Amino acid sequence: MIVFGPVPSRRLGRSLGINNIPFKHCPYNCVYCQLGETRYQHLKAADYYSPNQIFQSVQEKLQRLLEKNEKIDYLTFVADGEPTLDKNLGETIDLLRDLKIKIAVITNGTLLRNERIRNSLSNCDLVSLKIDSGSPAVWKQVNQPVDELNWEEFIFGLKAFAKNFTGQIITESMLVKGLNDSEENIELIAQFIGELRVTTAFISAPIRPPVKNWVTLPEEKVFLNAYQIYTRNDKIPKVELLINYEGNDFTIGEKVEEDFLAIISVHPMREDAVRDFLRKAHLNWEFIDDLLANEKIKRLSYQSYQYFMRKNVNREE
Repeated sequence: MIVFGPVPSRRLGRSLGINNIPFKHCPYNCVYCQLGETRYQHLKAADYYSPNQIFQSVQEKLQRLLEKNEKIDYLTFVADGEPTLDKNLGETIDLLRDLKIKIAVITNGTLLRNERIRNSLSNCDLVSLKIDSGSPAVWKQVNQPVDELNWEEFIFGLKAFAKNFTGQIITESMLVKGLNDSEENIELIAQFIGELRVTTAFISAPIRPPVKNWVTLPEEKVFLNAYQIYTRNDKIPKVELLINYEGNDFTIGEKVEEDFLAIISVHPMREDAVRDFLRKAHLNWEFIDDLLANEKIKRLSYQSYQYFMRKNVNREE
């Protein structure tokens, strides 16, 4: 399912997700990824879904939401993999502009070394860049990039994009205990972010089950210190901490199972959110039991909470 949600976004409000990449093509294999291990790790942009196919899917979903008086803040490219691996991303964005809703792309920035990819994002309202490290050594530990990508190219791509992009740039930095949460690394991240003309820098925590079961949150004092480090940089106008759960405001459509599986494929859902979702759909827990029995979904425990996600996700158990 190409379009999912709307889902509550801590960065973008009510976000209608666009999953424009099949599972799981990405130049990264991040240790904290909520989607599981990267199956196809590469840097080659390719044809996946046609721009018209994506546009029609979004248009149909919006029409159904309009009938329910649902509000959408952003159309957001947030995929089962890296959205900029879509060769037709720029053309798709151009089509979606006609819908008069803001467009966002959540990217790790690995393909921005390519001018064509940078240009494909030029008509977005907002681009979110992932920056988890300030040095190549930490970068390789946290994000585990594909071998042919080097640090200098990655940094060049982000700077070149920020120099010419006229929309809003935000960044998100995920801190993992004992890996990239040192004061030295945080200082380097803040220094680099200050060069990108961002409007907001978000500091986040792995609040959903990560692919590596040893990944944990840093202590609260680490986040508070990171916040202070960022705010001392006068080139970062706004800093926000994303270390709490974003809420349960998920939308249910007519195709309940299809909608549910589409959401948890990209956005693992906490048990209390699942129960709210079922209540809105006038269903009981047997719906979940059936999906578990048919191995369409799996249950995971993390940080004292139960989460549900689609079964096709590979991760450490």
